[in-house]
Amino acid sequence: MKPQEKLIAILLFAFLLFSTTCLAQDDDYRTSPDSTTKPVKKSSRFDWKKVYMGGGLGLQFGYTTVVDISPTIGYRFNENLSAGLGLTYLYYEISSLDYQTNVYGGGPFVRYVFARNLFAHVEYQILNAEYYKFYPPERQDVHYFWVGGGFRRQLGGNAYLVLMGLYDLNYSDLSIYPTNPILRVGVVVGL
Repeated sequence: MKPQEKLIAILLFAFLLFSTTCLAQDDDYRTSPDSTTKPVKKSSRFDWKKVYMGGGLGLQFGYTTVVDISPTIGYRFNENLSAGLGLTYLYYEISSLDYQTNVYGGGPFVRYVFARNLFAHVEYQILNAEYYKFYPPERQDVHYFWVGGGFRRQLGGNAYLVLMGLYDLNYSDLSIYPTNPILRVGVVVGL
């Protein structure tokens, strides 16, 4: 791993660790409904109502065939801050070149809602793919450090349509994404 990639990984890990550690230190008390003098400690247990799932599905057919399955799972620490894990599977096929490969990987993300439907997004992603730029072809990990933001639109209940624009700060010639920045569209549903 390059020194720049190590630094990015350490910073992302520290950010995730710091944010969850700070939120785990919740010692606020509130008054119980039946008494005005007896303090009751807020529950700091895991709450399944704060878990959400989502992701994207992409299909492209023609000269190039692409199947993209990218599920995510996240946890809302409060109304504005959430973090989670995204997984990615891509199938690429270029029939005229007799080329096909499977790409897989994933990584953690942090999302902060700073306005009603606008949010900032940071994600560290590692994808493994077979590269024909080398002879013989070999599988290699490529590291991505996405920063950006997006817009969410409530579809009803706990469901949202999410549109994001992300820029890879660690862009490489081995990137499977043809452009930088990229757009993502997906759906998020709370449990």
